[in-house]
Amino acid sequence: MITLTKHAKSYAQYRLLSNASIVDDCWVWSGATNNDGYGVVSLNGKMWMTHRLAYVAWRRPIKDGLLVCHSCDNPACINPDHLWTGTHSDNSLDMVAKGRSRGSR
Repeated sequence: MITLTKHAKSYAQYRLLSNASIVDDCWVWSGATNNDGYGVVSLNGKMWMTHRLAYVAWRRPIKDGLLVCHSCDNPACINPDHLWTGTHSDNSLDMVAKGRSRGSR
C-alpha cells in the first residue's frame, strides 16, 4: 500500500499546488514531466508521478497493484476529483468506452 504521513500529505499538497494552474477544471502540473506527459516530482527522496502523489495526498492510500487513472484523460492533471484507482483492465475498459483505444478512431 502506498501512503504518506499526515505531515508528508500537507507538504505534498503544498508542492503540488505551487506548481499547478487551473485549466478547464483540471489542475495542470507545470513542473517536470516524463515522455508521456505525466508530471514527476521528488518528495522526501522518492520520485513520484504527480497524479499518484495527488491521489495519496488528498484521497487515500493506493492499494498495491492499482493504477491511478484520470477521468479527464489529461496526464498532467492532478485534480483529485479527476483521479480514481483501478486495475489495468479497468483503465483499458475506460479507454475503450471513451473511444481512445487503438483502432477506435
